[in-house]
Amino acid sequence: MSSQKLRNLRTYHFRNSRALDVARWNYQFEDGSVQDVLKALACYQNADGGFGHGLEPDIRTAESNPMSTWAATRILRECHLPDMSDRMIQKILSYLAASLREDRRWPATVEVTNEAPHAPWYHYVPGTEVWGWNPTIELSAFILTCAQRPSDLYSLAEQIIKEAMTAIMSPDFTPEGHELSNICEAGTMLLKVRSDLLPDNFFSRVIQLIDKLIVRDLSQYNNTDYIITPEFILNSPDSPYYPGISSIADQYCTYLEQSINESGYWDLNWTWGNDPLPPDSQREWRGVLIMQHMLYLQHFKPLP
Repeated sequence: MSSQKLRNLRTYHFRNSRALDVARWNYQFEDGSVQDVLKALACYQNADGGFGHGLEPDIRTAESNPMSTWAATRILRECHLPDMSDRMIQKILSYLAASLREDRRWPATVEVTNEAPHAPWYHYVPGTEVWGWNPTIELSAFILTCAQRPSDLYSLAEQIIKEAMTAIMSPDFTPEGHELSNICEAGTMLLKVRSDLLPDNFFSRVIQLIDKLIVRDLSQYNNTDYIITPEFILNSPDSPYYPGISSIADQYCTYLEQSINESGYWDLNWTWGNDPLPPDSQREWRGVLIMQHMLYLQHFKPLP
């Protein structure tokens, strides 16, 4: 990336992005502390341990919801689950224990979502709130990473993972892109903490699923089509999925570097159905994408 593009990104980010995403930038790329990230993230956590307040910018409710809580777990993992986050994590685990449905799923949408602006796909309609294994499998892997063993919640997470693995290994299993992203993240976590829960051919099976969804032709990448990119699957060459998509994963860096606009951010390639994103959501998503894309580039092409 040219030094001018990097300056434009940094300037836009510091002027416009959320304090949380600026703290993430400082921690990842400059001399910022993880404590600043955790302080900013804590502003989105409610008394019940769940997260809301627009942490997931397409869900504007202040109330706790599983998808915003899932987003918080990804940021914590980005920070390598520092010891000083233990209290925050314990509160998350309490929320997850209380919000798990009887069918051992966390819903993607909840009723309180409808009380504030939200993307149309998050609109709560009874009977449509469970989106396969998204975010259930990744939240379960988070529990197995962070919860005490033995505990009731830990045992529930084990049961969920075993059920998920049975489904995933079935030859007729066909995930949606975000569901596949959750599966990939869960597999990476479990490889570190509970590899015994992964079937012997889990990673080759997931590569088969990736092959059906990922777009490998770089010429098809643009700022208007919502497609499955390498970032849905990994953000580092160290990923167990990298050997299966190494070519497009490497080429994706070129696309990211070329697609930064002159103002210093990446354009969003989705809307809220027939409506544009509200200004707050659009601004916040730009900051989220800056961090997402820059972390990808940093892991593949470290900044000097």
